[in-house]
Order: sequence, then C-alpha cells, then structure tokens
Amino acid sequence: MLTGRVTAFNVEETEGGRFVVALHLDLWTKNSGSKVATGDFSAYAPLENFEAETVAKGASEAVGRIMPKLLSWLDENRAMLDKNNKIHP
Repeated sequence: MLTGRVTAFNVEETEGGRFVVALHLDLWTKNSGSKVATGDFSAYAPLENFEAETVAKGASEAVGRIMPKLLSWLDENRAMLDKNNKIHP
C-alpha cells in the first residue's frame, strides 16, 4: 500500500517565478503491516509570468518532472515489498 501527502503545490517568486510540487510517501506491506520505505520528492518548473495559463502549464510540468523520481523509487523498493508481502506456509 502506498500512502502520502502533498507537502507543496504552489507558486514561488524565487528565480523569477516557478511552480513547486513536493510529496512525502510511505510504502507499506499488505494491510499497513509495516513500513517498507519512505521517500520525499520535489520538482519545479520555471514560470515566464504569473498568468493563469502559464501557472497551470508550470504545475503540469512540475508534476511531470516528479513522476519519474517517484516511479524509480517504487522500482527500487519493489524487491523489498515483494519479500515482505510473501505469505509463508
């Protein structure tokens, strides 16, 4: 099971403007038995201006940038998850 929370999803005026997204995730064995891994992920996309369409595109781009990090983390922890979820007779 995967649980988590969004820790940032906002516009910052840093470096001329950027959209920031950050997540905290926990990976658990079946039925939340024990925590297998914890991960913190963040990404940002620069903004040319603060107009609604530009901000929306920045949000989409930032989410697109965080997804490969998240998928890589899940792949890295798959073996541990599989090992912990096996049912022993």
